[in-house]
Amino acid sequence: MNPAPPPTDQIATAALEALHQSHPSIPQSLGLIAIYALAGVLVAVLGYKLFDLCTPGDLHKEIIENRNVAAAIIGAAIIVGVCILVAASIMG
Repeated sequence: MNPAPPPTDQIATAALEALHQSHPSIPQSLGLIAIYALAGVLVAVLGYKLFDLCTPGDLHKEIIENRNVAAAIIGAAIIVGVCILVAASIMG
């Protein structure tokens, strides 16, 4: 014999309890988003600076003072590449 199913209100209560246990609150989620965003920006800037140190010349000077478009494209590619890695690591 099959046992009687639980009343609908018990199912709804159990579902809400499971939802609250498995997901953080909205303020906690927003705080985590801010932390991940700040960490991502810092890692992107550090990646750009590290690339600039490992290559001959001054990439920042080439972009800002000499208005070298090719250097700007390379700098942007480095930043985007680092951001893709950061996003992949955050998503797990």
